[in-house]
Amino acid sequence: MSVILELKEQGGLNKLAEYSLPPRQSLVAFIEQDVRKNFNHWNYPTQIDGMREGAPGHWYYDDVAGNRVLAAYPA
Repeated sequence: MSVILELKEQGGLNKLAEYSLPPRQSLVAFIEQDVRKNFNHWNYPTQIDGMREGAPGHWYYDDVAGNRVLAAYPA
C-alpha cells in the first residue's frame, strides 16, 4: 500500500490517493493518470523523468505545471 501526497508551493499537505502498489509504481500510475490523463496502464513506464528517491521507498516528482510536488510513501 502506498499513499500519494501533494505538497503545495504555498505550504500544506493533501492526501490525493492510495494505491495497492509499491511507492515508485504508485507515483508512476498517479502521474500517468492524473497529470498526463493516460489510462492505458498496460504501457506505463517503470519510472518517469524527473522522479527522484528521497529516503528509501519515498519517491518525489516536481509537477511544475501544477506548482506542486507529488510524493509517494508507504502506507
